[in-house]
Amino acid sequence: MTAVLLPRGTLVTYNDIAGMIDGRTPDRSGYWLRPIAGRDGGPTIPFPVSDRQIEAGYLDGSFREGADGELLDDSNAHLSSVDTTKVSDRDEMVAAYRQRIIDAIEEELRSNPQGFKQRRKLFARIAASIPPPEGVDPVLGASVERHYKDYRITGCSTAALYPRHGWKGNREQRKPDFVYEAIELAIDNKYNGRGSLPDVQTEAISIARMNLPTDLSDYTHGKRMPDGTVEQVSMIPRREDGGIHWEELVSYAIIRRAIKKRSAVDRAIRILGPEEGKKGFRVVASGPVETRALALGETDDCHLSRLFVVDDENWFPLGYPHFTAIIDVATRCIPGFEIGFMPPSSDSVGRCLRHAILPKDLSWVGNHPDGTPIIKNRYPMFGTFSELKCDQGGGFISGHTRDNAYRCGTSLTVLPPAAPQMKGHIERFFGTLKRGAFGRSIGLLPKALVDALSKSGKKGRRDPVVITLRELRLLLTFWIVEVYHQTHHSGIGMPPQEAWEIKTAQRFVPPPRPKREIDLLVGKYEPSRVINANGIRMFGLEYNSDALGALRDRSAGIDGIMRGVEIKYDPSDISVVWALAEDPLSPGRTIAVPAFCKQMKYAKGLSEYQHIVIKAHARAKSKHRILSMTQLMEAKLDLARMAKEMIGERNTSGGAVKLARHLNVNRAYLNNPEDIDDAEASKRFLALMDEEPIADESAEASEPTVRKKISPPPSTETPDEAVAEPMEPLGTRMLAAEARIGRLNLGVIHDD
Repeated sequence: MTAVLLPRGTLVTYNDIAGMIDGRTPDRSGYWLRPIAGRDGGPTIPFPVSDRQIEAGYLDGSFREGADGELLDDSNAHLSSVDTTKVSDRDEMVAAYRQRIIDAIEEELRSNPQGFKQRRKLFARIAASIPPPEGVDPVLGASVERHYKDYRITGCSTAALYPRHGWKGNREQRKPDFVYEAIELAIDNKYNGRGSLPDVQTEAISIARMNLPTDLSDYTHGKRMPDGTVEQVSMIPRREDGGIHWEELVSYAIIRRAIKKRSAVDRAIRILGPEEGKKGFRVVASGPVETRALALGETDDCHLSRLFVVDDENWFPLGYPHFTAIIDVATRCIPGFEIGFMPPSSDSVGRCLRHAILPKDLSWVGNHPDGTPIIKNRYPMFGTFSELKCDQGGGFISGHTRDNAYRCGTSLTVLPPAAPQMKGHIERFFGTLKRGAFGRSIGLLPKALVDALSKSGKKGRRDPVVITLRELRLLLTFWIVEVYHQTHHSGIGMPPQEAWEIKTAQRFVPPPRPKREIDLLVGKYEPSRVINANGIRMFGLEYNSDALGALRDRSAGIDGIMRGVEIKYDPSDISVVWALAEDPLSPGRTIAVPAFCKQMKYAKGLSEYQHIVIKAHARAKSKHRILSMTQLMEAKLDLARMAKEMIGERNTSGGAVKLARHLNVNRAYLNNPEDIDDAEASKRFLALMDEEPIADESAEASEPTVRKKISPPPSTETPDEAVAEPMEPLGTRMLAAEARIGRLNLGVIHDD
């Protein structure tokens, strides 16, 4: 018997005749060899070849496995002519998988030279025992037999194991180079989605026309004709009149193929825009793990667009709120938050910082009818962050915010634009606030309650939810303290409040800085104002005081006017402003001199935002550009009536009753709000109060105080516009004439 096994289907060459083994002869002394019709013709009748002839042929070279391509007919020549340089990485992986199966089959056949009666079952069993790589379909029995046959026909060539699609089609370039270049430029200029293909084609044709070569005879490619021959034909399609058929030359199909070759992120950017396109392709890693409380915080703001807030204390429609919050990365707690109604600014960020740094007093919340507190859990989070991450919003990158962070000992890290994943903890918190527990509108409220709180009171309407400022603060505080801080957080494996207690027990949290220093975080500045006999003019209002007059006596020019004075004010109460100037008695120190609004009846407790709304409302009803105080007062009363009507409509639909029932409080608790600020003194944080004197602990500070009426300059208003002459607040200290300017050591307010 021959020393080599030749399974049926093996391609061999015997005496320069390509043939295929057709099985063993009946006497088991050789093989039947069926010749394959070569390209020059030849016999096709099987003939026997003995084992001895095969052994001798191996020695003298007259017999060998496999066949050269020129000895094969067209039906089998492609098996040995695969260009492996043009196949993909996946095709390489498929060929390697099939090679492992073929090797196992060869090993099985060598172990049993007598052969097998059921070859297909054998092949299927062997293929099933070899797992395919990830992403590759397993090979079935019939396919294994075909792959083995092709492998043996080609003389055990791995090229026969590559997927068939690697052999398909004409691999020659079918379009001229200038067409491909024009298409690429057109995609760069015009492509922005599937609907833009006509624009891309028009642009590509225009570019190709401009770059059309004068000689087109070289642009040909091979084409197989029906008789089997290959002819060279032109790549340039022609019309019947002999002109170039541009729509066929630059077809939609070739444009689509060029677009598919672009990266997925490039296509997404062109369709969705740079920011949205890159969003789905960002690589978000876990990032560093922070384990220390107050070591790292993240801050951001969001717009609660479904809520329309009404101030039921001053009866004023405030509008849609902005919510600013700070999250502690290590514990996922919310140490501070702020509700504002003007666009987010350094003032709202400062108030949020102030709320995070100072301890929280929840005594303003009140109790249930049975006497138990509405908020049962504590709010123990307070302290100064070592590092605070923020985006490039105007309120976060302002000089005032940077100065505040520097004063507090916090390192402010401004993140690159369009990178929300770099502060993902606060973004995820806002997602929970809006889409999770707070639901579609305010979340904490059930859907039936949301419908009751809407303006119309009708179900299914998308009207804004009308809610009072007290109710909004109560609901946000309730949800943060009672729900969010007590719910298991998957990121840390425990509730945030429990994590805070554990982390703060491991690390000492220093007590907060004096409240007077923290109060400097809030407020806005006007860099340059003029102080004259009428005082300071801001917001269309006038401010003056005897203390301001004393400052002019010492620091004004010979004309009695001070120029370039920096003014600070609290946007939540514009009834008083402060002039910041160098202390004439102690050079190098900065003092804050209060000035009170002359129209105190109008400005008392009025915020800057409310003043802007009142002026806009009055200007809409006035034919003149200049507004009088009477018009402002009428607009203020008109807006108060609107606020009462909005709350009345809401209460008519049962909103207040359901809200009180939801919180398990009396309705009177919501209808008769008390002051809910956890730090009342923060409303006038720079006012010179008796309980909190800010003058130096010196002899000057102990001088007797004088309370007297402010003597403003003669009013220029008409009698019907004049308002009552304001009295100076009782808590204001007025020092002796030679030293009557209240001094406040503000530290380093200006770097210069």
